[in-house]
Amino acid sequence: MPFYRLQTPFDTITPAEMLRRMPQTARSDLTEWNGAGDPELYVKQVLGKEISLGTILSQDLSLRITDDKPFNEYYLLRWLTDKLNKT
Repeated sequence: MPFYRLQTPFDTITPAEMLRRMPQTARSDLTEWNGAGDPELYVKQVLGKEISLGTILSQDLSLRITDDKPFNEYYLLRWLTDKLNKT
């Protein structure tokens, strides 16, 4: 799940505006993959589930999210593959 860090928040757009900006093929995919008949209703439901990062992130400023330590599943897979290939 990507998080974007901006000095100012993204502009809020309506479901209709979001659909207007999408190519027709993308709008068709929305209804194909989720079974919804109305893409605008689906987008409204998705946008309605937005969660502010401030509500889930710790207020402890000593905690930081970094990407300089290899603690993810890809690191583990590479490490295991290397181990198995060396034996």
